[in-house]
Amino acid sequence: MSKNFVKDTIFAKSSGFGKSGIAVFRISGIKAMSILEMLTKNTKVKDISPRETVLCNLYDPVENFIIDKAIVIFFKNPKSYTGEDMLEIHAHGSIAIEKMIFEILNKIPDVRIAEAGEFTKRAFINNKLDLLKVEAISDLIESETKEQHKQAIKQATGNLSELYRGWRNILMQIIFQIEAILDFPDEEIPPNIKNGIFDSIKQLRHKMEKHLVTANQGEILRTGVKLCIIGPPNAGKSSLMNFLLSRDVAITSDIAGTTRDIIEAHLDINGFPIILYDTAGIHSNPKDVIEKKGIQKALELISDVHIKILLIEYGDIDNIRYFKKIINNSDYILAISKNDLFKEENKIFEQEILNYSQKFLKISIKEKNTISRLIDTIGEKAAIIINNNSEPKISRARHKLEIEKSLLSVIKISHQDDLVLISEKIRIAKNHLSGIIGDITTEDILEKIFYNFCIGK
Repeated sequence: MSKNFVKDTIFAKSSGFGKSGIAVFRISGIKAMSILEMLTKNTKVKDISPRETVLCNLYDPVENFIIDKAIVIFFKNPKSYTGEDMLEIHAHGSIAIEKMIFEILNKIPDVRIAEAGEFTKRAFINNKLDLLKVEAISDLIESETKEQHKQAIKQATGNLSELYRGWRNILMQIIFQIEAILDFPDEEIPPNIKNGIFDSIKQLRHKMEKHLVTANQGEILRTGVKLCIIGPPNAGKSSLMNFLLSRDVAITSDIAGTTRDIIEAHLDINGFPIILYDTAGIHSNPKDVIEKKGIQKALELISDVHIKILLIEYGDIDNIRYFKKIINNSDYILAISKNDLFKEENKIFEQEILNYSQKFLKISIKEKNTISRLIDTIGEKAAIIINNNSEPKISRARHKLEIEKSLLSVIKISHQDDLVLISEKIRIAKNHLSGIIGDITTEDILEKIFYNFCIGK
C-alpha cells in the first residue's frame, strides 16, 4: 500500500469494466467533497444532506463542457463504508465518460487510483469492519452458488466474529479472576474459585475442539467439492461430463483413450460448488508414454478428491473387479453407463455387481431421469461432506491455524497449577483469537488478505 495511505484521497470504478447502463465511481478521503464541488461547479453542494441522492450535471473543470448527467451521493464520515468522507457517482456506463472522469481525478494533487481492496482496507483501519468480515466480503463477491453465499453472508454479518469475541471474553474474565487472586497472595484461594477457573477452561477447550472439526467443511464449501469421473477407456466419462455441463468441454469419440489429460470444470449442484474432473481412461495396458502419464495423473487424483464416480459400461464385470482393487475401501458412486443399449436386464451382471457394491445407478445420457438421480446423489454426498448445518464454520487456513495455536495454549493450562503461568498461557490463547479478528495483526497478513480483492472494493 502507498505510504500516503491515509493522506491520499482514492478513487476507482466499482462497477464492472466496459460499456454498461450505469457505471459507479467511488471516491474516499478528505477531498471527496471538494471533488464534488469541482465536478458539479456548485459551491452549494456542501448543503447536500449525507446519503441524499442528487441528480446533477458533471463538468470538465478546465474546458467547461458537460460530461454527463449523473446521480451523486455523499457519505459523511464516519457513517460511510470506509469511515471517511465518501462520494459515489452513478453515471452512464460509457467508456468515454469513464476515461474523462479518471483523467480529471488523476490530475488532482493527493488523489490517486485505489489499490486492490483499498476501500475495504480503510474500512478495517477505521474500525468499520474486523478482519473476519473483510474476508467474508471477499468470499461474498467470489461466491458462485447458494451455499457459498449463505456461508459468506453469515460471516459478513458477524457470525464468526461474535463466536471468537465470546471466547476471548471468557479468557479475559479468567485473567481478571487470576489477577484479583494474585493481588492478595497471602490469602487462601477458595476451592470453588479455582475450580470455577478450570471448569471454564475445560468448557472452552471442548468448544474449540468441536469447532475445529468444521475447518475442512468450511474450506471445502468456500473453494469447492472435488469430484472426479473415473473408469476404463470409452466408458462414457467425457460424454457424461459434457452432459452435466450442458456444453462440450471434453472430446468424445468411439476410439478408446481419447482423453489423455485431466479436464477441469465447475458445476453448481443443489447450491454446492463442485469442481468436476474428467480423467484419462484407466487400464493396465497403455499404448504409449502419453497415455501412461494420463493414467498416472488419474490415479493420483483419486486420492485427492472428495467424491468419485466410477463409470463402468453395462455388462463390463471385469472392470468392476479391476477398479474395486484400485479404489480399495474409499467411498464412491458406482454408475453403470450406456444403460439404453441393453433392452434386456443382464441379471448375472447385476447380481455380480452386488458382490462389490450394495448401491449402483444405471444411467444413460439419453435418459435424463437417470442423470437426475446421479445429480441428486452427488448433491447428497456433498451435503454430508460439508455437514451443512447452521453452525458457523472455519473457512480459511489462517483461522484454523490461529485457533489451533490458541487451543494448544488452553490445553497446556490443564497441566499447570501455578496461577502466574496459567495467566500467561491464557494471554497467549487470547492473542491468537485477537489475531483472527484483526485486533492484533501484521502488515504481511493484511497484504495477503487484500491481495485478491478487486479494485473498487
